[in-house]
Amino acid sequence: MRHGTGKIVLAAAVVLLAAGPSAHPSTARASSADKVRLDVALGTPVVLAGGPRRAFLKVALTGFPIEAGVTRTPVNVSIVLDRSGSMSGEKIRKAREAAIMAIDRLGPDDIVSVVTYNHAVQVLVPATKVRDRRDIYRRIRGIYADGNTALFAGVGKGAREVRKFLEDNRVNRVILLSDGLANVGPSSPGELARLGRSLIRDGVSVTTIGLGSGYNEDLMVALARSSDGNHAFARTASDLADIFNHEFRRRCAVGRCQGRGDPYPLRRRRSTHSGSGP
Repeated sequence: MRHGTGKIVLAAAVVLLAAGPSAHPSTARASSADKVRLDVALGTPVVLAGGPRRAFLKVALTGFPIEAGVTRTPVNVSIVLDRSGSMSGEKIRKAREAAIMAIDRLGPDDIVSVVTYNHAVQVLVPATKVRDRRDIYRRIRGIYADGNTALFAGVGKGAREVRKFLEDNRVNRVILLSDGLANVGPSSPGELARLGRSLIRDGVSVTTIGLGSGYNEDLMVALARSSDGNHAFARTASDLADIFNHEFRRRCAVGRCQGRGDPYPLRRRRSTHSGSGP
């Protein structure tokens, strides 16, 4: 496949030339003017001759670590927690734990709200700066599970809380903690995707975190993708920590977390105990 291979090599050369000298791994250096490294390679070193073959060109972009002490973009987040009957037991315990874990990663200038829903929707903590953590945690620990699941309405209410402080210089986000088993109001993946598209037009994205092995992945993924948010499945507490560290771009040391840059979307991510990647 001389002709086909030539095309691939030419494509690689074009990418390298466009990137300039810093594209080669040996010459890439972290400096004020060079924050991204570009690596280009063929998927296989050789291609069998004598007929058409499929080959893959791998293009990798690697960002350099942001120096400690760099201030990240402030966050305006609404944590929407499913407390319907299907969330009883371990799932509601994990949802409470996740909500507290997320808030623990926010700073005093970040804005948070907490919304819960079953067949009805309640604003447990109206949008506010993260100052009185003890009161917020106390309210979260009092959440219990019962009733049906108005997921669409819960996300909509969370988005309304985010809109109260909607600013271009903040990351405006809804974080949904749910098993995705909606049964009140609009409840199909298509309907939730339409909701996501309407929210991102206003600058609000939705990150969905699936809890429990029987959660509705199709619905949760549709909502996250359509709103330019992230999706993850959390099996353990360490999964949750990993998800929120990525979500808020934090580096956690013993007993505290430090900002590590802007928490822009990572697209779809499925986190499992075995550590599968994005």
